[in-house]
Amino acid sequence: MKLVDAETMRMLDRRAIQEEGIPEAVLMQRAGLGIADAVERLALMHQIIDSSILMLAGMGNNGGDVFVAARYLWERDIEVNVRLAGRVSSLKGAAEAAYQFAKEGEVPIESCPDDADWTDAPEADILVDGLLGTGFSGEPRGVMKAALAWADAYAERSLVVAVDLPSAKAVRADVTVALGLPKKESVAADQVDLTGRIEVVDIGIPERFIEATGEAETELITDSDVAPLLLRRQRNSHKGVYGHLHCIGGSLGMSGAMVLTARAGLRGGAGWVSARVPASVVEGVASCVPEAMVQVGEPVRKADAMVVGPGMGCSSETQQWVLRLLKQAGAPLVLDADGLAVLEEDLEPIRQSKRELVITPHPGEFAGLFGMKVEELQSDREVLAKMAATQLQVVCVLKGARTVVAAPDGRVALNATGNPGMATAGAGDVLAGLIGALLAQGLSSFEAACAGVWLHGQAGDLAAAAGAEISLCAGDIIEKLPEAFRAVSPR
Repeated sequence: MKLVDAETMRMLDRRAIQEEGIPEAVLMQRAGLGIADAVERLALMHQIIDSSILMLAGMGNNGGDVFVAARYLWERDIEVNVRLAGRVSSLKGAAEAAYQFAKEGEVPIESCPDDADWTDAPEADILVDGLLGTGFSGEPRGVMKAALAWADAYAERSLVVAVDLPSAKAVRADVTVALGLPKKESVAADQVDLTGRIEVVDIGIPERFIEATGEAETELITDSDVAPLLLRRQRNSHKGVYGHLHCIGGSLGMSGAMVLTARAGLRGGAGWVSARVPASVVEGVASCVPEAMVQVGEPVRKADAMVVGPGMGCSSETQQWVLRLLKQAGAPLVLDADGLAVLEEDLEPIRQSKRELVITPHPGEFAGLFGMKVEELQSDREVLAKMAATQLQVVCVLKGARTVVAAPDGRVALNATGNPGMATAGAGDVLAGLIGALLAQGLSSFEAACAGVWLHGQAGDLAAAAGAEISLCAGDIIEKLPEAFRAVSPR
């Protein structure tokens, strides 16, 4: 989905109103409904029963969106309280009409125009931040400054949903609900910790207006991008139809990496998963993944996709394995972890490879491959991932917060699912296995990478919501993959 800046989105809103004749109130109704749905979805994901919602409204259109969302939630018998950072008499236009819409529905709204009003409030499970919109600049003053400070403190004890963007970059959100299109400002490197997960609400901007804004340098991966890639399975199909994923890796002390990779490959839909591991760990891996074929030698069937590297170690034997595989023609290959580390800044084998490649470095591995500091990479992730993809003619999956997927033809996509709990050992092995499974089922390298990182992050979010970010383990991500797939497929 196309990323736009805030000014472009305002222009699209104006065109929809002036040229298409869509009333501003209608756009606000659609936005409010989308916010309400996102709030309810977050409560369900976190298994919050009888949820209570505290909604903060500013004086502009963001506040209007909040009023509309509050009424929709109230009509669903969800406990809602709204606090307005200002006086009702100062509301104008669509925001005033939205306020009246909420009041007619008997939504409880409290006017809080003074600093002293921002000292206490009822406890709530979810805080909705609609204080300031994308048009705000400068420093907050007066009651807004007090409201933002209060909201930031309150956010430490509740989940937070931000409307379009966190207000004045002052309140950290768990979910940011982008209205119309996702904003470039919300995915910027310095905003990752503020915006959290990004969900997009379609408010009905005509597609031709969006296309007229030109080609997007970078797009955001959304559920609507992933869903068409997962084709409905035929009832008379068999395991051979869904591909053979062959995984190579593992070593003494690191056999768990191959367990996670193979399990993710199976949960990712590959019809058949095999794992080649050293003889010393065959029994251990096989006992943990009984559905996979685990052996020391080559599989009896030709692979449709491969994953190479998890837990292999960085021995000279490993290096020779990787170099040999890169020289051979054959199935698409995901090169991960030690499979990358053993190249030791020698990128020529990747450039010369006869295979379709997906490389999945974390920042440290990427910096090592290209001889740079991690800090340099993190300051310009999109540009450098694109550089790697185009120079090496591979799909580059640069892992981390806002994982970047870059294609050899210059396309770049960002992912906004996932959470800090996924910063745990083995999460990368799960991603490699998942991408490999999607490749085995016939997706292109770029499609498999985009779908893989979105599903991986979605599963991580579901796992964290079912427990807690601090307790999340890689195996939890695998167990939530079925639910992640269900988010984009009815079957």
